[in-house]
Amino acid sequence: MESIAGMPEDWAEQAAERKNEDERRAALENELKVERLRRAKAVGPELIKALHRWLFSQTEKYNQLRGKDELETVYSFDKYRSPTGERKHEICVRRIDRKKSPLTIKYSEVTQSVEYDTSAGRGSLSVEVSDDGTGYFVDAYHRRYSVEELGKFLLDKFESGVF
Repeated sequence: MESIAGMPEDWAEQAAERKNEDERRAALENELKVERLRRAKAVGPELIKALHRWLFSQTEKYNQLRGKDELETVYSFDKYRSPTGERKHEICVRRIDRKKSPLTIKYSEVTQSVEYDTSAGRGSLSVEVSDDGTGYFVDAYHRRYSVEELGKFLLDKFESGVF
């Protein structure tokens, strides 16, 4: 059937095809998102433990170079009694004399998110995995951080805190 302007009236076919394509694209995006989350869940706990080891080694080295114990790094792991079995990891870097607010880092295995809090600021990152299986942290601006880069960033924030 021809339209008034002499063009075929195939709106229904075009609209249906657009909708089908949108649904196929959404399904593919969901599959990719689930796969990324699955890969992050496999790498995330080891990544946060590596961050703890790096922070611990740096605070120990700092104490050694200062000739006295000023900083400590504490790691805790809690498994909450929830239907999801959520497990949270927490790292705390603090002054032994408690003169300054601590650097607190919390990691959730369920959401693959890392939250940090210092007197100089707070923020959140997510755990992601590259195609070659390397885990890294990503901030809200899509900047990637290795364990060492994130550790340095967080210790710099902690050091610059006023109270």
